[in-house]
Amino acid sequence: RRAHLYKTRLLVCSCPRCSGPDLSRQLPCPHCHPRDPKEPTVPEDVAFERKPVHYVVCTLKPKDEDCPPSPDAFTASWTCQICARSFPDTKLGFDLDMERQLQDRVIALDPSSKGMDWDELMQWFMACLHTLGRRHWLVVKMNTMMSELLQSTLRSSKQLTDDEKDRYSDEL
Repeated sequence: RRAHLYKTRLLVCSCPRCSGPDLSRQLPCPHCHPRDPKEPTVPEDVAFERKPVHYVVCTLKPKDEDCPPSPDAFTASWTCQICARSFPDTKLGFDLDMERQLQDRVIALDPSSKGMDWDELMQWFMACLHTLGRRHWLVVKMNTMMSELLQSTLRSSKQLTDDEKDRYSDEL
């Protein structure tokens, strides 16, 4: 949020929401829930929170309070809410470029498009969930998009079979 405000408005905000932890961008703790370096996704039981999951939250701090800010003037620190360990971006167990790629793709999706289908949304939802965990804003956005698609399908003239209704409600 803080970096976005600077990039879009050249504003360095110091309000509690901007200077505090970004609670909409939580990731499973790399210490409490380590990822396999060969497959940087979280395990199924962590992704679906079938067991208690510990999350890290990101806080952006200016590198130097006395210098004028620039786009690279912030340092990110990720801290686990349970074990209290802190991690730099490079020690999260996956490359944050994957988060950016997922973000670009999810934002480009249009659930109101007639060409959008449930399977495509489910594929992107699962990619976000297994990469970012359940408490990341992209997973919440995907869940909302799937709900909107289901609602528009139910409102349309197309009647869903009982199997389709069960499948959609189970997946949501």
